[in-house]
Amino acid sequence: MLGARLEIRNLQFEKQFERDFMRRTLKLVQEYQGPYDATLLLNCLLGLLIVPKEISREQIPTDPISKLKDWGISPGSIKRVGKKNDKNQHPETLRGIVYNLRNWIAHIRVKPTGDKQAGEGVYVYRQERIRGNNRSR
Repeated sequence: MLGARLEIRNLQFEKQFERDFMRRTLKLVQEYQGPYDATLLLNCLLGLLIVPKEISREQIPTDPISKLKDWGISPGSIKRVGKKNDKNQHPETLRGIVYNLRNWIAHIRVKPTGDKQAGEGVYVYRQERIRGNNRSR
């Protein structure tokens, strides 16, 4: 239905929605004890990437990969950052990584790693068109 609106009442956020959202989401991830930790992690990760990218993209620092350890991200965990394009001129920065991760995760370009019972993590990948066919890389 076009033009439909979902209204949820009695939500409480501080004046800066994006900061409060990110703080609460991180708290959810840190305190969660249930059986759906991977699902919660991906849902929260998507929210933590979408909110800053869509609301305050210009406030995301342009720190290079070498400084990501200051943000709690191991630079060695990033194998590729994606290609430079019109919408993402600097994929090798924190802002560029947030931009690309948001797109890759929003378009379900995520695969679990490890065995089915005890996954080790997730692999986020980009998808490219090769000779007219979609192929994952």
